[in-house]
Amino acid sequence: MNIVEVNSSFVEGLSDWDTFITFTCRGGKTDVLNLRPRVRRFMRDQCPDATYFAAFEPHKRGGWHAHLITRLGQKRITKASLEKKGKFQYCNRLHNKALRFFGRSKIEPVKDKSAVTTYCAKRVSQYTNKNVDAGEYDIQFGDCYIGRSERSRALTHE
Repeated sequence: MNIVEVNSSFVEGLSDWDTFITFTCRGGKTDVLNLRPRVRRFMRDQCPDATYFAAFEPHKRGGWHAHLITRLGQKRITKASLEKKGKFQYCNRLHNKALRFFGRSKIEPVKDKSAVTTYCAKRVSQYTNKNVDAGEYDIQFGDCYIGRSERSRALTHE
């Protein structure tokens, strides 16, 4: 198997990204060995059909947090969102679950796909090149026909 360079064009080509998520655990001191399975469990339980690329980054308090660029799909976005006082709340239901599970969390629509994919890819390459115990990332393809198609497309990059 060939090694794939994780750069913005690779990440951008994996999926039609629609949502950017940041998870920071309470206290900010969670290590990556704890955070990675928590992210996987949360996404599996709450969004099993979602595709995501997660970049794990050292937190200024000594722990780690995760940045995810995801493809939730319009159906899930609509289901996870609500209208409050006449204003659309993007993925508010999912955000409330993330707050209980992790602590500080942010979920927002992708406005500039190129900027977000560059940001996530940079989190991986930046720390790898600094010889920090980082460069940590996960790619998860949703368990639906779209996720299988995206996985096939990613394998052609290898």
